[in-house]
Amino acid sequence: MAALQRHCLTLRAELEAIVASLVRDRYVFLHPAQVLLPPAPDAGIANAAVEAQLGAVPPALRTLWLTLGSCDLSGTHPAWPRTACLALSGAKEPTGGALMSDPLVIFSPARALEIIDDLAIDDLIPLAPDEHAKAGYGGGDFSGGAAGDPDDDPSFRGVKPAAGLVAYVERTIRIGGGFAGLITGRRKHGPTSR
Repeated sequence: MAALQRHCLTLRAELEAIVASLVRDRYVFLHPAQVLLPPAPDAGIANAAVEAQLGAVPPALRTLWLTLGSCDLSGTHPAWPRTACLALSGAKEPTGGALMSDPLVIFSPARALEIIDDLAIDDLIPLAPDEHAKAGYGGGDFSGGAAGDPDDDPSFRGVKPAAGLVAYVERTIRIGGGFAGLITGRRKHGPTSR
């Protein structure tokens, strides 16, 4: 588990560098106060509450929550050919739809617990909105992990391509610069291309 903690701390440092670069580039964040938060002091308590409702939180997710914290890179970059977030003030849907950048979002355990309670979820630990909701199209499902999954790095359901949770976060940070939708080979246009 110590190796996983070190790995998650390294990913957090890499994510901090990405956020600093985005700020320098005048990236427009949808939720500026939630871009990259350290683990909340009550993260362990919220993690235990999630476990009480759904079952054991997979080790990789627990470690992410307790070392990396939470993040929300939803927004758009001024150099992109069209907006990647229709939820931004004044954003209008461009011809061809929003750029599906699929920014990295990891809910805190407290936010996951709120969603579990609000939507009466009983089979998935919600970690992020799906890529369409991140682009501001609303609705949609959540990406997340199955409670009680015994794998150290369980499948992160609802992401493309399929991957383990830590592997997905690592790939999104290291190859996509924080944006899974911008990795070569991924589709890059709005729901019209579903």
